[in-house]
Amino acid sequence: MDQITTSFINLTLTEDDIAWSSVPFLDTAQADLLRRSLYYFVNMAFRAVSVITNTLNIVTFIKAGLSEGISCLFLGLSVSDLLLCTNVLTARTLDTAEIFFNQHPYHVLKMIAFFFARLGGIWQATSTLLTVFAAIQKCACVTFPLTFRFFFTQRRTVIVIFIIYVCVIISYIPQYIVDSAGPYFSTRFNRTRISYMIRYPKLYKESADYYLFAHYVCLPFIALSINILCVVVLTWNLKEAARMRKDMTSQDASSTVEASKSSCNKISNDSNHTDKNKKTIDNSDDKESNRCDKSDNCSGDEEEISGSKKSNILSDRELRVLRSVNLVCVIFIRGTAPYCILNSCALFLDSFDHRGRHFTLYYILVSTQEIWYFGSTSVNIFVYYIYNTKYKKTFNRLFSPLLPNKK
Repeated sequence: MDQITTSFINLTLTEDDIAWSSVPFLDTAQADLLRRSLYYFVNMAFRAVSVITNTLNIVTFIKAGLSEGISCLFLGLSVSDLLLCTNVLTARTLDTAEIFFNQHPYHVLKMIAFFFARLGGIWQATSTLLTVFAAIQKCACVTFPLTFRFFFTQRRTVIVIFIIYVCVIISYIPQYIVDSAGPYFSTRFNRTRISYMIRYPKLYKESADYYLFAHYVCLPFIALSINILCVVVLTWNLKEAARMRKDMTSQDASSTVEASKSSCNKISNDSNHTDKNKKTIDNSDDKESNRCDKSDNCSGDEEEISGSKKSNILSDRELRVLRSVNLVCVIFIRGTAPYCILNSCALFLDSFDHRGRHFTLYYILVSTQEIWYFGSTSVNIFVYYIYNTKYKKTFNRLFSPLLPNKK
């Protein structure tokens, strides 16, 4: 199905299976070599990088402080990504050890790998829901600022993150109740082996249907659609905010120039009329005072209008937060879109799955999709570093001394 179940692929693969599984433009040996290289080596490297980057994210956010809701949200996302990558990396490592050390009599390592991979599904769903929450939250803040701009406080954000974690874990409990690992006698190898077993077939069928439909069909496609819509809304609002800030900057500059010109004219007029009689001076003073009163009233109105416009303009900090959330959503779309396309093909093509006739091509595409996905979970660190000032300062303070000194 995906990275959650692919650690179980070689349990029933034989040389005959590999022989009739063809890949376009590649012969059988080349296709199988490409499949194994992507699946066992390149994929593991990306997972290891993701573990490192998310560990750095967690340490940095904790040291920087969690006084802001967006920092708590990014910390929750980093934790779920770290748990996902750690579990699937452990599963793939055990699976690789099973193949290369040839522990076939009992498949102990492969069974342990399968359960670690299953645990990864919990954190994958959690990361998906947290990304959707971040996108919806910021879209609501910029679309309905009077209602939601200050609604998502730090405390409320933490509560939502906690609810998401608890709900996802509870939804996965049925899958761990109905199945387990157990011994069975293999007539093919004429020995006892440990394999995946279903303890409650009826309950398993009902829970499996829900599990597959909810976590492999509904959740990825709905999350992808929501994130695409939110990215469009956030991008449009960022462009509007940039345009308004540019207009306000040009207006402030023109007002400054006009004020300097009027002050120069006033000084010149005062110097030209110093030798006139008292009556003329008094009349000019009265006119000047009336003119000043009018100008003061006008300037007050202009300042009030300008203040109302500026109140609708996002601050630099708010713009950085919007850009960071927007980029996180774009990264999520890049990693999830191939996953949805691959699952769609597997749903409509019977021979295109982990046991079908084209399983070699299927696993080449699955491995490529996993590289995209775990690469996406790795690059969030650059978004946080560029757009989060507190994160950047804390990261430099913590890890700059560990880097070699430049001469």
